Amino acid sequence: RTEITHVHELSDKQLSADLAMILLRHSENAGRGDKKLLLYELKTNRHFHGALAELLDRTQTVGLIYLDFDRFTELKIADHHRSEEVLANLAQTIFNVIGHRGHLFRYAGDEFAVLVPNRPDEQVLELAEEIRAAVESAGAFEDHQITTSVGVGYAPKIPGYELLSRVYDAVYVAKLTGKNRVVACPLSAEQVAILSEAYTQIGRASCRERV
Repeated sequence: RTEITHVHELSDKQLSADLAMILLRHSENAGRGDKKLLLYELKTNRHFHGALAELLDRTQTVGLIYLDFDRFTELKIADHHRSEEVLANLAQTIFNVIGHRGHLFRYAGDEFAVLVPNRPDEQVLELAEEIRAAVESAGAFEDHQITTSVGVGYAPKIPGYELLSRVYDAVYVAKLTGKNRVVACPLSAEQVAILSEAYTQIGRASCRERV
């Protein structure tokens, strides 16, 4: 029995045929029933950027949900083989939660991005919270508890060329304020102050590595 329960359905009016192939291929290949296959077949950051550009050009709104697992590096150091199994299981969990509502990419390592075209902001935020809760529920493995910090942003409220960097910042704020939470753009004044202090103290690049 295949573990994949959803395959994205894309309208020709929404996306070009080339982009449809990019977004659908991982669903089709992953349907063979191997959770690790889904993890390795998910499209990467190169395909994400192409898909984002296409969606920004062809759709009215684009929601971006960005996930960075909490404490995953600790598990990877302790047991690399086990960490790959956990990552595959969590990727499957996220994929199933998203269903037809968005398109999942493995952006880098244990970081994932979800593109959500033509849905109201509140629905994108609800999906982000569903993903966070599902990861928390599925992320208990022996003596490790994996959760995820999530950033959410919306175009065209945020210009397309700024969308990813703004959502990155939201993820950092989620981590700096306790992890296992969803932070949406625009950031509040308090959140901006938290982020600015962290960047001032240890630098932008170091901040990402340490949280």
